[in-house]
Amino acid sequence: MVIDAAKLDIALAKRCKAMSALRAGVSPQTLRKIRRGGDVRPDVVGRVAQILKVEVTDIIKEVQE
Repeated sequence: MVIDAAKLDIALAKRCKAMSALRAGVSPQTLRKIRRGGDVRPDVVGRVAQILKVEVTDIIKEVQE
């Protein structure tokens, strides 16, 4: 799964949080991977969504077929 960086920034802004707030549940290496648009495991996406109190679908990149 890929987290959309723009959607992540919006969710962070709505909660008045910085990327460092995600360190509670996600490693710094994984945070860098997210920022670069890399693929992360579904459980990581779930943890990010939980920390930001948003739905997973609110932060993932839409798959276009």
